[in-house]
Amino acid sequence: MAGAGTKSQAVMSADDCFGMGRSAYNEGDYCHTVLWMEQVLKQLDAGEEAITTKAQVLDYLSYAVFQLGELHRALELTRRLLSLDLSHERAGGNLRYFEQLLEEEREKLASNQTEAEQVTRDSIYERPVDYLPERDVYESLCRGDGVKLTPQRQKRLFCRYHHGNRTPELLIAPFKEEDEWDSPHIVRYYDVMSDKEIQRIKKITKPKMSDVEAGGATVFPDLGAAIWPKKGTAVFWYNLLRSGEGDYWTRHAACPVLVGCKWVSNKWFHERGQEFLRPCGSTEVD
Repeated sequence: MAGAGTKSQAVMSADDCFGMGRSAYNEGDYCHTVLWMEQVLKQLDAGEEAITTKAQVLDYLSYAVFQLGELHRALELTRRLLSLDLSHERAGGNLRYFEQLLEEEREKLASNQTEAEQVTRDSIYERPVDYLPERDVYESLCRGDGVKLTPQRQKRLFCRYHHGNRTPELLIAPFKEEDEWDSPHIVRYYDVMSDKEIQRIKKITKPKMSDVEAGGATVFPDLGAAIWPKKGTAVFWYNLLRSGEGDYWTRHAACPVLVGCKWVSNKWFHERGQEFLRPCGSTEVD
């Protein structure tokens, strides 16, 4: 897996994928547990060396599949787990439980004189009942598959020096400003924090810190935009229209960091006191 939206191609190891799958499992997100664990098996089957064993993967995968209603496949995976580790107590208990459920299911079908319809899903599982359809867009953008700007729209994006309406300090050292999106306007400011300031913050807080090599984008599902993190920069946009009404196009969400560590802080500029810098428009949608 390459780090979308970044210059470095960070490849996730089988152990990395196992960690992601385990996190999804602990959060009750069995759909993504299955996706991550299947990726681990794929890499292990390809001969990749890892600390994680196939038995560990099958332990999580079999129960996640069961939670998604795939009793037959859960039974198959549990048997595969026991073929690797015959002394696995939980797998032995699960096998007996799954076989009991399967027998009850057969008896129920027999009593109703109906035939069981076997459906092959090819590892595609239904989303939870409370699943929001826009999450598909969110996940697509996090993978770097967002809507691409057309060449015509790309021509509207520029880089410039910004002096903040001739603010004295910025006349001497203006900000480097880059357009990230045309409408609504999203910009990025470079060198907002120096390396010295970043090191100071790291020293005060003292956790381990590294650059984001994969993941960590801020995505705008309604726009199809993904803004990728860059060290020492700040991204700015207006979330209100000039009328003061909310601009729902700027609804956004953060993508999970896959490789590295992302640090972010928010700075809000409130509309009150900005009447002369950003006057009201002539209509509610300006």
